[in-house]
Amino acid sequence: MKMIDIAGWLLAGLLAAGLAATRLLDGDVPAVIQPPSASGKAHSTRPSGSDPEVEAQFNDALDLFRASRWSAAYGLLSELAEQGHPDAARIALFMVYYGDRLFGTHWSASAEELAAWKFAASVPINWPDLSGSD
Repeated sequence: MKMIDIAGWLLAGLLAAGLAATRLLDGDVPAVIQPPSASGKAHSTRPSGSDPEVEAQFNDALDLFRASRWSAAYGLLSELAEQGHPDAARIALFMVYYGDRLFGTHWSASAEELAAWKFAASVPINWPDLSGSD
């Protein structure tokens, strides 16, 4: 099995798990304090996915990802994640976590960025453990 096939399956699983968790949490979500982005701006509580321009950028990032232009894709996805785009945040987190192993590239993000992306992606703040202690 090719590396891209493995990455695709892992990405699909991560996205499915994230979407399922989001749907499960929609009923009884406890009040949370939304972390600011690394730029100091608070994220909108509304998904940015409703903006056609943002969705076009997200689709461009997906096209880059599919074309194995992962660094360019990560650049766009991380920008969208900073804006609070949930799907972009999930994929950017996936790329940071699995970058060395699946893509042969190490991408990094600050602790503040990771916290904001995890919030946008509706994943627990301690998942995944990006400290490098696998």
